Amino acid sequence: MRFMELFITTPSRHAAARAALRDLHRGLGSGSDGTLVNKLAALRAADSKTGKIATFTAAIHADDIACRILQEGDIINVDVSTIYKGYFSDASRMFKMGKVSERAERIVRVTEECVKLGLEAAKPWGHLGDIADAINTHARANGYSVVEDIGGHGVGLEFHEDPFVSYVTPKGSEMLLVPGMMFTIEPMINEGSPDFFVDEDNDWTVYTMDDGLSAQIEYMVLITENGAEVLTK
Repeated sequence: MRFMELFITTPSRHAAARAALRDLHRGLGSGSDGTLVNKLAALRAADSKTGKIATFTAAIHADDIACRILQEGDIINVDVSTIYKGYFSDASRMFKMGKVSERAERIVRVTEECVKLGLEAAKPWGHLGDIADAINTHARANGYSVVEDIGGHGVGLEFHEDPFVSYVTPKGSEMLLVPGMMFTIEPMINEGSPDFFVDEDNDWTVYTMDDGLSAQIEYMVLITENGAEVLTK
């Protein structure tokens, strides 16, 4: 029973979550004031030369902006989370600032491919490890590594819920994927070592240990009888 209470959502909650996300998209795109309760926006900028990731977080109104000075050639991860009508959402995308190096172009592209393969592997009655294997295999085949200690998570009525979604576990392992589960798929792909450290001064900014490039893309998904429905397109 505890498993069901923690991880499985009901059809009525699925409908409410979809409706909230539709309202959110309309509000942001229609020119309305788009007020969002406790909206959180985090911008992670990975410098194309040093690979360092600078993370900035701010509680904002939809009309406000969280930003930093970017340079030509930077790659940036924009991570946006909302609380709307009682439901949390979570998503991020990579953006390229003007003309970027082939190194930067390639890691963003491979990260996109990893996420696509992870989505394809997310099938009802499969396992979380199936997603991890698809992502990790493709990343390693392209000479990249997958960060072990930063993964996906359940999301819905709370921002971070169980389960923790690893991207380095074997196929057929970890939790069973049951229709009704909602979680994020968000692998962090590193150019070199998967190791990282957190800035001691702010306990937030993450740096790759070897100054290599890093990229991350995040989708919030719902497991259905037919596969994985992407809720944050």
